[in-house]
Amino acid sequence: MQPDALFYAVATVAVVILGLSKGGFAGVGMISTPLLALVIGPIAAAGVIFPILIVQDLIAVAMYRRTFSWQILATMIPGAALGVCLAYSLASSVPGWALVVFLVGFTTWMVAPAVGSAVAVVACCGAARRWARKQESRRGDLLPWGRKDSGRR
Repeated sequence: MQPDALFYAVATVAVVILGLSKGGFAGVGMISTPLLALVIGPIAAAGVIFPILIVQDLIAVAMYRRTFSWQILATMIPGAALGVCLAYSLASSVPGWALVVFLVGFTTWMVAPAVGSAVAVVACCGAARRWARKQESRRGDLLPWGRKDSGRR
């Protein structure tokens, strides 16, 4: 399969989203694999995203090597190993379309509250701005189409 322009466009967006999730927008990175899976399939999408995640984690480990905790690592490794084994067994036995349905459904379930919260914040900010402009207009500081002309040029 020869990658086309759509693949590169979607892959670029997915990698930027992964970078944002590593940079502090936790949870946003969950959408990158399903997004890429819509273009190249779920198994290939995981194969493209996985090395990028490994490189990002190696850079993060190098940056935070002074605050490294062996106890936390020892706690996480058994669960990570079990998760990798379960993912391998499921990925090899479940058809690709079922993985796409699961990934899109799970991502929608996880991302929808965050998107809803962002929409609510934007709506509240817009309502507050409109209320403030209305209050200034009532005082006579503003005309409906903008500020009063002071007469100076």
